[in-house]
Amino acid sequence: MNIKDYLKRNGMTLTLLVGMIILYLCIPSQIAENMVAKATISPRFFPTFSVLGVIVCCALLLVFDAKEHIFSHKTAEAAATQEKKEEISYVRVVLVALLLLAWYILMPRIGFIISTIVIMCIMSYLLGCRNKIVLVAFPVIFTLAVYFTFVELLHVSLPEILF
Repeated sequence: MNIKDYLKRNGMTLTLLVGMIILYLCIPSQIAENMVAKATISPRFFPTFSVLGVIVCCALLLVFDAKEHIFSHKTAEAAATQEKKEEISYVRVVLVALLLLAWYILMPRIGFIISTIVIMCIMSYLLGCRNKIVLVAFPVIFTLAVYFTFVELLHVSLPEILF
């Protein structure tokens, strides 16, 4: 396995891993420990849990990718095909980022429910989902579940339709 190719393929994962390690080290200085009751969950729990989850996922991704390339014997043609697929995936990542920006801009204007359903349908299609039932049902169910969780259970207001 060529180290240069490995670093090129996993550069973002390594960057994310280093960033999460730095963030994990910053948590104690940024979030105060709960001083009232030691038995309850402290304010550090969820940030620490999230950061550790991302660190574990990044480490597993790096190990599995290394294992795949150590034990696989690809031809030059297969490597070229894989490289072309990776270029397409970068385009998808950029499109998803632009869609999230559009969602951020549109949400105050057309409301949370409509904007989230539309953006999730488009994102699902971009990321490879071609089943029409799943393309429509998952965004609707997920959006309504998030909406009712925040509005009814947590009493957090979300942007409503303006018209």
